[in-house]
Amino acid sequence: DAKRKVFVNFSPAGIWPNCHVRVEIEVFRTETIDLENIILLAEAPFVNGTIDARTDSCEIISDKIYSIIANNYPNRNINITVSSDNDSGVTINYNITKPYQQLAI
Repeated sequence: DAKRKVFVNFSPAGIWPNCHVRVEIEVFRTETIDLENIILLAEAPFVNGTIDARTDSCEIISDKIYSIIANNYPNRNINITVSSDNDSGVTINYNITKPYQQLAI
């Protein structure tokens, strides 16, 4: 059985420094995931001020995005990459054996 993931890349509008995000979500054989919905969910904390790209580290930004994505797409592996100006950043592989409820932010 092949492991399947969908991914989205985006840069939240109006965010400085330039923040680049990639979200990968495990999908199951018969499932269709709305990619635009993933972007909307992942951008929401930038829009509502939960994430401040000027002061939050790439790791904290990733954790905050993960808590939202995992709440909407539970019981699956999720990888999130966050970079500053597309130069340096972090990739975190969130495994379902460590559920989002255990993530301390």
